[in-house]
Amino acid sequence: NVTAVWLGVMVGLNIQTSFLTPPFGFALFYLRGVAPAIVKTLHIYKGAIAFIGLQLVGLFIAGAFPTLINYLPNRTYLTSDTAPPPNNPRIQLCLEDMVFGGYARQKNDIEQALKLVKKLDTAYFPDKYRQNLNEGFNDMSKVFATISQIEKAEKDLQSYVVEYEPLHREVRSIQRDVRKIGKKIELLEDGIKQIEFSEEPDESAMKDLENQIAELKSDQQLLTVKIPEQWKSAREQYLALAKKEKIARNKYRRLVDDSYQVVVDTRLMIAAADELKQLQPELEALFMVIRDAEFKDAMAQIKVVESSLSSIKNAHPVKSKLSKARRALKKTQDRDKASGQLVKAIQILEVEIEWRTSAKKKFSHGLEQFDNVVKNTVGLRMQDRLKIEQAEEIAGCLAHHKDISLAF
Repeated sequence: NVTAVWLGVMVGLNIQTSFLTPPFGFALFYLRGVAPAIVKTLHIYKGAIAFIGLQLVGLFIAGAFPTLINYLPNRTYLTSDTAPPPNNPRIQLCLEDMVFGGYARQKNDIEQALKLVKKLDTAYFPDKYRQNLNEGFNDMSKVFATISQIEKAEKDLQSYVVEYEPLHREVRSIQRDVRKIGKKIELLEDGIKQIEFSEEPDESAMKDLENQIAELKSDQQLLTVKIPEQWKSAREQYLALAKKEKIARNKYRRLVDDSYQVVVDTRLMIAAADELKQLQPELEALFMVIRDAEFKDAMAQIKVVESSLSSIKNAHPVKSKLSKARRALKKTQDRDKASGQLVKAIQILEVEIEWRTSAKKKFSHGLEQFDNVVKNTVGLRMQDRLKIEQAEEIAGCLAHHKDISLAF
């Protein structure tokens, strides 16, 4: 609990007597030791009273306004170089409170952007990528309905909490008292065992302990019957409503992550068109390497090209064929088989270059414009870090403690 930590720090500062900690220790020990006799201790404290007051005011602020104390650590945490990404579980509720407001303000813009991007020509895309893109756009169109489900589930839960909370606190208080009595009973039972195993058991002492245990068990029963009959059903209903809200939020998070990831992947693939073009001569040069070079050298050169392909988004089909060519040289030393796999790799590479180059000319700009519209709403969880203003808003939200006592 950050509030308790900071309050403890403030209290600690005020009760220390080290001469390094003004004004208490400094005034009492150091100044008293060096000041002439004519200067009374009361005079020293008259001078220190203003500083004492400042520390007491600081202590009061820490205790009375915990959000002020919590805000700065959270803001520092979220804006630092080592700040967590927006999909950090700790900040999700606050992030969603913020971003749902963004959805409300930008609903028309997002829907319009979806319509425009769906109209862009993707006929030249490979079937798999075109299908993924269409599914991603369709999933994005479901986001607003999913947010409505979250808001309804949250509203239902909060409405129920009004009547459930007093019952929960009453029952948990009773159960707490029952557990306390249970611990007393355990101690008394331990006492009976100690008497039983002693050399000369005291029967009267054992009887006295047994009577105490019987009384405590009777008290336990009296407390237990005070638990209202509707407690079990009320608890089940609360857990069901809380689970419904949790499921709705998880559904939203999966929906936005999966749908926006398609946009990210597509942009990365299109941006890699030139890199693939630059690698084509290297692949074609491998024909001579496979034909003439020593098997070990040929495998090493193929491995170098494979490594270059590893850094390119979704270039694994090309890399896979190169790996098969390398294995053909390693296992069977079959140059013809290796050359055949290289031919397939170049054919796949040419297809990839063709569609990615076309997409760069015809599709890239439209997708970039779409990304600019949705990246701070649908795509916020997938960004590398929060903007300063976003981090500040979330830090303010985190400064207010969330009551989770009803979950226990």
